[in-house]
Amino acid sequence: MNKLYDRFRARLGVLSLIVMLVASHVVFNTSLDDLRGNSFDFYQTLSPRTAAADNVVVVGVDDETIGVEGRWPWPRNRIADLVTAIHTSGVSVLGIDVLFSESDESPGGVARDDQLAAAIASSPTILATSIGDFPGSSIPDTSVGWAVVGNGNAEALPWQPGIITSTATIRAGAAGLGIVRSVSDNDGVVRTVPLVWASKTADQLSLWPAFSLELARAYTSSTGYALRIRPSGFEALKLGETVIPLSNGGAVWLWEQEKPIPRVSALDVMAGKAGDVLKGKIAILSVNALGVDKFHTTPTVAARSGAEIHAVLANQLVDGKFLSEPADAKIVERVWFLLSALLLLTASYFFANRIWLLLAAGVALCLAPLLAGYAAYLQSAQLYEPVQPAVGLAAVALAEVYSLFRESDARRRQLSRQFSQYLSPNVVAMLSETRRDLTTSAEKREITVLMMDMRGFTSSSESLPADEINATVNRFLTLASQEIFKRDGTIDKFMGDAILAFWNAPMDQADHTDRALETVLAIRASLDIENVQRQKDGKPPILVGAGVETGICSVGNFGSDIRFDYTAIGSSVNMSARLESATKATGCPVLLGPGFAQRHIEGIEPVDRIELSGFANPVQVFTPFGLKPTANKKRKA
Repeated sequence: MNKLYDRFRARLGVLSLIVMLVASHVVFNTSLDDLRGNSFDFYQTLSPRTAAADNVVVVGVDDETIGVEGRWPWPRNRIADLVTAIHTSGVSVLGIDVLFSESDESPGGVARDDQLAAAIASSPTILATSIGDFPGSSIPDTSVGWAVVGNGNAEALPWQPGIITSTATIRAGAAGLGIVRSVSDNDGVVRTVPLVWASKTADQLSLWPAFSLELARAYTSSTGYALRIRPSGFEALKLGETVIPLSNGGAVWLWEQEKPIPRVSALDVMAGKAGDVLKGKIAILSVNALGVDKFHTTPTVAARSGAEIHAVLANQLVDGKFLSEPADAKIVERVWFLLSALLLLTASYFFANRIWLLLAAGVALCLAPLLAGYAAYLQSAQLYEPVQPAVGLAAVALAEVYSLFRESDARRRQLSRQFSQYLSPNVVAMLSETRRDLTTSAEKREITVLMMDMRGFTSSSESLPADEINATVNRFLTLASQEIFKRDGTIDKFMGDAILAFWNAPMDQADHTDRALETVLAIRASLDIENVQRQKDGKPPILVGAGVETGICSVGNFGSDIRFDYTAIGSSVNMSARLESATKATGCPVLLGPGFAQRHIEGIEPVDRIELSGFANPVQVFTPFGLKPTANKKRKA
C-alpha cells in the first residue's frame, strides 16, 4: 500500500496536468475552435472530395467580356440577352448571383426591367438575396414551402431583421430566392455555409434557403424542405430523399472537391460558342471581373469567388455527400485523451525499465487520435479534432518522462548513498535500472557467503604502531574489496581485520558459487604479490583464512529506526564464519561448506568431517585443489 501511495504521489504532478488539460478543453471550448478548423482543413488538403464536379458550371462576366461589352453594370436588357443565351444553351437551372434591388429609373427602364423579368421567367431561375440588419428593408414572401418538425422552438432560432432582394417585377417569375451571404471563421476561412436563414417581422418568422440550396432544390425538382429543429437550434434538413446534417446555426461543412469547377466566359455564351458545356447543368451567373468580384479563403483554396463556393456546395447537395461533426465529438475527444493518458501512465509503471517499449507505446498513443480522426473522415465523413488530444498526450508523455527521470535520479542517489560502500558500481547501476525496493524489504534468497580474516594479525599487532596497524588492515581490506567488486559481490561488513561478503543478492547471479571461489583465489593471488613487496620492506606478510558456504538466507535491510544495514542472516553466514575459524585447526587456508560443494563440484576436494561450534553434527568440509595439507587432524574448531 505504501508503494502504491508513493507511486501516486510521484505522479501527482502528471495527474494534475491531465486534469488541467481536460478542464482547459472544457473551459476554452470556443477559443480552441480555430485549431479545430485548421485540423479539419488538413483532412481536406490530404483527401478532398473525389466525386465528379460536373453538376455546376460558372458563367463568368470576366475581364474579356467587359472589354467587349462594356463596364459593369450593364443595361438590364443586355443582361436579359445573356440570361436568354444561357437558357438557350440547355441549362437545367440558372442561378443569378447578382442583386437587382432597385428599378431602372432611366428612360425606358421599365421596359428593360420587364425584358429581364421575362428572360428570368422563361426557364427555372434562382435569384440571389441578401439577409442582414438592413434598416427599412421589407421582407417578401418566401417562394418555397417549409415543414418544421422537432422539439425545438422555431421562434427561438437565430434570425436577421432585414432582407434585400430583387425588385418585385424582376423576381416575380423566378423559381426561387436564395441567400448568398457567407460567414467566415475568426481566422477568415469559410469552412461552413449556412443553409437556412431566418428573418422576422413583428408577427411572423420566415425561413430562407441558401442560394446553393435553392439551386439544388430546383435541379432535383423538389417542391420544398423539411426542417428538424432542437432546443439548441437547427438539427437537419431534408431535401427530397437527402438528409443534410446542420449545425446549431443551420450551417453545413463546405467539403472542397478535387476537380476544379468548370467555367465558361459570358462572352462565349452570348456568341453561341459555349457548346454543350451548359446542357443539363446548374449554371451560376456571376461577375468575376477584376475589382468587381469578392474572393474568400476556403479550407484548400486561398482565393475562391463567391460563385465557386456556391458551386462547390451545390455539388455536395446534389451528390448528397456531407461532412458532419458529431454532437458529442468534443466529449469523445476528451474521453479518448483521458483514457489514453491513464493508459500511458499505466504503461510507464509496468515498463519503466523497457525504455524502447515505453517510447513505442507513447508514440503509438500520440499517433492514435491522428490516425483515428483521419480514418473517421475517410470512412464516414465525420470530423473529430485529433491534434489537441495528440498534443495533450505528448505533453503528458513529456511530463511522465521528466517524472520518471526525477524518480530514477532520486533512486540512483538513494542507492548510491546506501549501497555504494558495499556494492560494486556495476551492481549499483543495475539496481538503479530496476524497480526493486531494497530500502525496507527483505527476502529469502540462496546466496554464497565469504568470511575472510587476517590470520595471526591480532597477536602480532600488539607490538606494531597504530598507523602501521591501520595501513596493513586497510591494505588487506582494499585488495579484498577490489576483487569482490570485480565479481559484483556485496560487501556485508568490515569487522576489524575481517570482511564478510556474499553473492546472488541483491541481483540474481546464477554463477554465484563460481564468483565466490574465484574471488577467494584472486584475493590470495593479490596477497602473494603484496607479500613479496612487504618482505622487501621488512614487513610481516598478510596471511588470511577464508570460509565459504552456500544456502538460503534472509537478505535485506536490518537495523533500528536510527540506523540499518543491508545484510544477510542465516545458518550459511554462521557456517562461513565457523569455517574461517577452522582454517587454522585444519591447516587449510580456505574451507568450503557442504552447501557450496553440492552446487560446485569442480575444482574442489574433500578435507575431512570436522566439528564446528553451533552445529550438532560433524560437517564435511572441502577446499580448492592444491590447498589441502598433507595431513589433517580432526579437531573441534
